Amino acid sequence: MTFDIDGLPIEVFGHQGGSAYNGYAGSRIYSPLVASIAETGDM
Repeated sequence: MTFDIDGLPIEVFGHQGGSAYNGYAGSRIYSPLVASIAETGDM
């Protein structure tokens, strides 16, 4: 079984707590982690 763990950039507007500027995305984002199972696509 293969687990894939990635960050998921979610753009925010203003200065919400927990968000930060990301130069790659060019905006303020949240970056929660999402895990999925490669064989089934379950999250």
